Amino acid sequence: MSTQVQGQEGTVSSTSPTWGLLLHGLYDPYTGKLSKPAAPPPETRIVGVDVEIVNDGPGSLTLGTNPIILRDAAGVDYPGGQVVGTEPALRARTLGAGERSRGWVWFAVTTDAELADLVLNVTPPETRLPLASVAPATPVTTG
Repeated sequence: MSTQVQGQEGTVSSTSPTWGLLLHGLYDPYTGKLSKPAAPPPETRIVGVDVEIVNDGPGSLTLGTNPIILRDAAGVDYPGGQVVGTEPALRARTLGAGERSRGWVWFAVTTDAELADLVLNVTPPETRLPLASVAPATPVTTG
């Protein structure tokens, strides 16, 4: 004898959004003009990236400020936003399904850092399945 749980007829589902990260250019060292600070901090080099973030999911996603991290081979993370160049910067915004956002992010890394990864650091989305529209399940006994 087995017991199955059965709910209302039909399927109720929920999906999680997905992010895509595209790199259009890595500039190491970045030789453009800095707008913040006026000169690189001592014992650092500036790295600039031209990136595009894509919402490949079915719902809206919020892209926060400075979501890109540059990681070196030793596992040290360098957050974006400490330095700023003059190219169009990646901006915080909400991306609808299928939308993209492109812009630059700059990093001040130690002069001897060996770059390893570009990381998109976003808050995981919360996926909800509304239960108000689902009928309670009833056990079904089969022989």
